[in-house]
Amino acid sequence: MAIDTKDGVMTHKRTVAEIGLRYKNKDYYYEDDFGYEYPADAAEFQYKENNYSCDCNRSLFIQRNCDEDFPEMDCGDEIELIHFEVKLV
Repeated sequence: MAIDTKDGVMTHKRTVAEIGLRYKNKDYYYEDDFGYEYPADAAEFQYKENNYSCDCNRSLFIQRNCDEDFPEMDCGDEIELIHFEVKLV
């Protein structure tokens, strides 16, 4: 078992990211719960540089959280990240 103690041992906090995405001048907002003890900087990395920064994933997030009729998109960078904030709750 491994423990990262930079935020304190067993803080029992959930990492919840508030997300805002924009596509063709329409904004979509939702929360993404990464679970307990998930590093905030890792959540940020996911959305800004890793898999969640691509249109193929962002379009699915919009479908699941905001608009089920949103089109599924291929890889690209047309969906803009306009808001990202992590809350430890």
